[in-house]
Amino acid sequence: MTSPAGALSISAINSLYDASFEKASKVLIRDFGEIEKLQVSKKGPRDFVTKTDKNVEKIVKERMGIMSKIKAYSQKMYPLTMSGEFEEIKQLNDELLHIAKEFKLLFPEGSQGGKASSLIWEDRETFDLFNDNFTKSIEDVGESINNEDSVSLVENFNIMASNCGTCHKKFRN
Repeated sequence: MTSPAGALSISAINSLYDASFEKASKVLIRDFGEIEKLQVSKKGPRDFVTKTDKNVEKIVKERMGIMSKIKAYSQKMYPLTMSGEFEEIKQLNDELLHIAKEFKLLFPEGSQGGKASSLIWEDRETFDLFNDNFTKSIEDVGESINNEDSVSLVENFNIMASNCGTCHKKFRN
């Protein structure tokens, strides 16, 4: 039997990494189209880096970091859903809710690129709906925790994992 946490697969995370790299490539193309405005600064003792390089690094790190956190929190939460450790799972769920809300903001207009990530902007309404459903399901997990209702906690966690998987199926290569 596959756990709901399994919905956060390596291929799903890799798809998000791909989207990050493709978003970063758009920034590079845009910035190098304005080569006369290119800014250079010192990165290390022997390295110089453009402002664009710094922006690309930031974009990639943010998306990768958020996806890694979502996966880590979900995997920690899964065994706790059946343990009755409501306080511990509440802390994890609160963190998960916070980062899930941040995730949606990492896809601003003009940052699209590539096959998978272009779907995000071509069908933005669905992408936003899937993200909202994911966030709502995390809130529902929180409600189950507050009520100390183990049955609805497991049900809502499974819905949350399913919502995550549904988005991955729609918006990945």
